[in-house]
Amino acid sequence: MKKTITLKDCKITLSKKLGNGGFAEVYDGLISNRPYAIKRMVKRTSNSDGSKDDKVNKWLEQVTKEGNVGCNLRHKNIIKTVHHGAYEEGPSLYGYIIIMEKAINIDLNKFIQSHVNPTFYRILFGFNQLSDNFCRFFLAQCLNASFYIYICELIHLDI
Repeated sequence: MKKTITLKDCKITLSKKLGNGGFAEVYDGLISNRPYAIKRMVKRTSNSDGSKDDKVNKWLEQVTKEGNVGCNLRHKNIIKTVHHGAYEEGPSLYGYIIIMEKAINIDLNKFIQSHVNPTFYRILFGFNQLSDNFCRFFLAQCLNASFYIYICELIHLDI
């Protein structure tokens, strides 16, 4: 699947879908042949003529705030938001794009599984145990970034 979106004279090519959540899809993307992670959100209007309704305007206001927050965060453990903006996906369909730096180009689940320490716990309980150092490494990064978000007086509903 390849799709091209134009956002303020910038051509964004979406290729492989990396994942999706309740509100958005994340794609592998290219802008001027540089790799980025692209968060794509879409909202359909309920007006018969295809014009924006109040719900769409409120949604665009909320996702614009999210994009602005991401652009203003500067922390080594938080992926930087490079650019964001609205675009028209089609008739009565509005989209919003958040362009982020691309993180490590690996599947985190596969990475974790490659560092599993098989012990008797796996045999007894049927799951893999991660090494203490590996867990400390990821926990320290998550806590450090969470503390930074707390200091900035932000709320992140996924945490």
